[in-house]
Amino acid sequence: MKIDNLTTNVLENLRCPVSLDKLQILDDDLYSATGYKYPEGDFRVISSLTQSLEWSKGQFHYEKYHSKTIAQSDRYYTDVDAETKEIYEDIKLSGMVLDVGGGFGSVAKQARLDPEQIICVDPMICRWQDLPDSPYKRHYEHLSKIVRIPGFAEDLPFSNTSVDTVHMRSCLDHFANPHRALLEARRVLNADGTLVIGLALEGAFKLKQTGGIRDKAKKIVKHSFVGDIYEHFFDQHIFHPTEDSLRTLIDSAGFKIHQWIMQPGYFNVVYVVARKYNPLIPA
Repeated sequence: MKIDNLTTNVLENLRCPVSLDKLQILDDDLYSATGYKYPEGDFRVISSLTQSLEWSKGQFHYEKYHSKTIAQSDRYYTDVDAETKEIYEDIKLSGMVLDVGGGFGSVAKQARLDPEQIICVDPMICRWQDLPDSPYKRHYEHLSKIVRIPGFAEDLPFSNTSVDTVHMRSCLDHFANPHRALLEARRVLNADGTLVIGLALEGAFKLKQTGGIRDKAKKIVKHSFVGDIYEHFFDQHIFHPTEDSLRTLIDSAGFKIHQWIMQPGYFNVVYVVARKYNPLIPA
């Protein structure tokens, strides 16, 4: 099974991302009433969006980068957790949390969530049993029981109004279609649901001296005559949002921003808390 830790409760809310029909398991495959089949629970629907050359290249480079991030020292993960401590003390993720693009779900430890209240959906297949013994696996042992589902943000395999919070960190700028992904987030959120986005805006870099120098140098390269070469071959991102474009994107998907929090230790990295609204009904 490609779904990690599938439970009965989660299965109850799983839906065919194409027809939104309920699903049944037969020999580890999931089927909808209209005949769609998801082998071993793989919900990565083939479409023109996620088969585009641009997205495929970005995902390839991201997965290569991700394999390096889970091969770091314990000190590295401790520092990463500390960087977001104030953020999640302020935001306080609650209820059933759908972590879109969350990989193995490290936010569960950083935000002090019970593993039973979080579900991760990611284009990578993330199974705890496939991880080698490592500082990452020991540091994030808390995550071992999280449900992890292979799928795309643009076609979420969940029923309408089935989650309380959708969390998207460091992934919106990787999506093949960010607007469609936010519309999907709106669909699966309940009436009082909360959207949380963590994102590096255009020109972001770490403020620490060593990281800052390295990242500033990268920025200079990206904006020089070789910038197009860098973007073409190595950049993992589909787009580079500004503050204005991110605000417009969130609003156009039917959300109103309630909090705009700049992350300490970084320049131009923001966490946004937004809630559903009906643009046809006056506030």
